[in-house]
Amino acid sequence: MASEPRRDLILQLVRRGAPQAQIYREVDELIADQGFENIHSYYPGSVIAHRVGKVPGTRLPTFRINGFSPQGLTYVSGHLLSSAVRPRLNRTPLWNEGADQPCEPGLWAVEPHIARGDIGVKWEELLVVTEDDAYWLDDDLPHTRYWEQHRAG
Repeated sequence: MASEPRRDLILQLVRRGAPQAQIYREVDELIADQGFENIHSYYPGSVIAHRVGKVPGTRLPTFRINGFSPQGLTYVSGHLLSSAVRPRLNRTPLWNEGADQPCEPGLWAVEPHIARGDIGVKWEELLVVTEDDAYWLDDDLPHTRYWEQHRAG
């Protein structure tokens, strides 16, 4: 199945070991070349993807602050503080234009945010990164089927 260019670009760059900031910039350039606007830059931290994993303290009672749990905010804040204090060891779970490391092995939720005018779209896909490869967890998704149908038609 053919896939959409952003999806292919992300996978190629992750496999090459490109820093996350470079992938972020190249995805932004592709979005602009296609006549769209990057709106993940409006998201807190300009995040295009984030690490998926267990957040410490999630068994505690929780509530939401602007859609985020206190445990999640504490977890991310700790990483942001650590990367500010020791930038050479920047191992943040947030993938944005400031993340200067390649993707670490694990599960990443990749979520480009794209708009044209008043209409925007966002989808989230899971990217599996291993020590020596990367692949999308699933290739048979509603948006990949849509792209395939419209490419064939």
